[in-house]
Amino acid sequence: MDWMIQVDKGTQFSCLISKVALAALLYHVWGERNARIFKGYGLSGQQLETNVRTDIRACVSSWRNVKPSGSNKALCALWNIPARVFGSV
Repeated sequence: MDWMIQVDKGTQFSCLISKVALAALLYHVWGERNARIFKGYGLSGQQLETNVRTDIRACVSSWRNVKPSGSNKALCALWNIPARVFGSV
């Protein structure tokens, strides 16, 4: 939580991705918890991770005019986020 408090203070691209990642993680873990308790089944850890990553990519892919710095481009490559976030497409 201390780490997230520090991240929360920034509006840089990396900080915003961290916030989206935390929200997606909490959403999917809570949903998984409910499915296992109330429905008696759940996803594999790998499928849960895939769902979280997909939601992060979908959210961030809709952003535009992100500063095309080297670190931002590296984050996009790491998360497989399209270059259109830089306003180039």
